[in-house]
Amino acid sequence: MKKIKIAVLAVVLLVGAATVLAFKAIKAPASSYQVIEQFQYAGPDPYVSTSYTLITGTPPTCLGATQVCIIKAQQDGSTGRPILTDALKEEIRANLASGTHESANVILKGS
Repeated sequence: MKKIKIAVLAVVLLVGAATVLAFKAIKAPASSYQVIEQFQYAGPDPYVSTSYTLITGTPPTCLGATQVCIIKAQQDGSTGRPILTDALKEEIRANLASGTHESANVILKGS
């Protein structure tokens, strides 16, 4: 009789667990899709997000390689400004130091 009670209890627990798992809300995985926007440099500091404005129309023509013209970055949803990651700041620094006109996320122009 004791074995039957244990077996019934085990079945009840298994059915209960299966029921809970079957009706548990399935969470969608966090999206890794990131929208990259273009921002025009307005000055004075290329390493500060408030120095940029979102480009909503045709991007400006950027000729030369002495200062930042455009960056490509993810937009901060609360401020509308670009998110300047350490990697992006390093790319800006490297372009300015080497005079590289265009890289993956940074376009320079003349003064």
